[in-house]
Amino acid sequence: MFFITEEAKKYILKTGKDIVITFTFEPSGGGCSCVGDRVWGTYVPIVELRSPAEIKNLNQVSINGVKIWYPKNLKLKMGNESIRIQLKSFLLSKWLEIEGAQSISVRPPQE
Repeated sequence: MFFITEEAKKYILKTGKDIVITFTFEPSGGGCSCVGDRVWGTYVPIVELRSPAEIKNLNQVSINGVKIWYPKNLKLKMGNESIRIQLKSFLLSKWLEIEGAQSISVRPPQE
């Protein structure tokens, strides 16, 4: 289900930390993304370099010495063979990025 690039693996192992995949909420753009007390948008998967604070709703897998903690509802995006974790950089900054994981949409009820 997961593929970690060689550069990402070296970076993760160098830090000695696990990686945790979570979802962050991004409200819908274009006008108001709310009706009353309901807000809609998309939960987008992100990858962080840390240990999980709580593991009760997470699965864990080890790949090439890297522990990956991920939500039980994480799914592959249609058309992808794996979820890819890669290292990105700009100037002196480095970060991990995830590709191929399905986002979760939250929409208002149809009237």
